[in-house]
Amino acid sequence: MFVAGRLGRRTVRCTGVPPRVLLHEYARLSERAGGWPLALADAAPVFGVRRVPRQRVMLTAVQAEVALAVDGRRTPAGVAAELGRPVVVCLEAVRALTALGLVERPVVGVGGPLRRRVRHPGEVPGGRLEPPPVDLETLMRLRAALERV
Repeated sequence: MFVAGRLGRRTVRCTGVPPRVLLHEYARLSERAGGWPLALADAAPVFGVRRVPRQRVMLTAVQAEVALAVDGRRTPAGVAAELGRPVVVCLEAVRALTALGLVERPVVGVGGPLRRRVRHPGEVPGGRLEPPPVDLETLMRLRAALERV
């Protein structure tokens, strides 16, 4: 039992799952992610391997669909949209395919090449820009509204 918070003078208690069980499950599911945490579901593209590392591989129907849809451009979320399936289902299939060696592990820090900085037309090199013009009428209306509150 752990304290979830206070409600007036009463303490609200949660009699559900103990914190140590939550931490254990979090660690177990993190290990099971196989390099594909949920944060990468729409960030990293899925790359299939060129050669299957085994002679025989048993796949479920969803895993077979996902393996055929992997193209190196789409993310697990994109594959899910293409197949019309929930993202979580496709992400689990990608994790299983990664464990079987049919999909490459994602590269952390993906996101493509960095964009080059370009100078904006109104920017003065090495100097300061002048402040934008002030609309006095808008400031007066804002002040009046704040005084009414």
